[in-house]
Amino acid sequence: MHAKKIIDTVGKFIREFLGEKISAHLTFHNINRIYKLKNLLIHKKNKTMKTLATSTLALLFTMCCFAQKMQEKNVPVNVQSAFKQKYPEATSVKWDKEEKMYEASFKLNNIDNSVLMDAKADIVETEVKTDLQKVPKVILAYVKNNYAAKPPKGAAIITDNKGIITYEIEMKGMDLIFDSNGTFIKKVKA
Repeated sequence: MHAKKIIDTVGKFIREFLGEKISAHLTFHNINRIYKLKNLLIHKKNKTMKTLATSTLALLFTMCCFAQKMQEKNVPVNVQSAFKQKYPEATSVKWDKEEKMYEASFKLNNIDNSVLMDAKADIVETEVKTDLQKVPKVILAYVKNNYAAKPPKGAAIITDNKGIITYEIEMKGMDLIFDSNGTFIKKVKA
């Protein structure tokens, strides 16, 4: 009975996303996998198979929750207009949908950038890639002392809609977030 409840919840989640104009190919692919897993969960008696199927279902559910690539034509006109007005020189623009937000990843002056906007076209946050040498030394010292076996792969400066700046240090499998003073805030799985 528990498996049926999980499947019903995932089905409801997928149906909600179908109304959100996400990529049809990705949606069909996920629904097809979920349907196959439903059959495994309901019809297989083997506990190992049920555990494996449940784990896979949870993974698929998690994949649906994160950013979904979208074509520019599916991005609301007001969001596109606000983006083009703010970043007229942007090149290589790619759009993702993160929950109810729209993220544009792009190059500006040959530097990787991204901007997260809500449905009203208000900027929620911006992210600009930066050289590790431009990151405050206290942050680099923290990374060296606490993650010596994992060298940083890159860094970014994140500015939210209130002007608060945080630093993101990209590591293998995770990102480390620091405030503007260099104080460690949190670790996020990448």
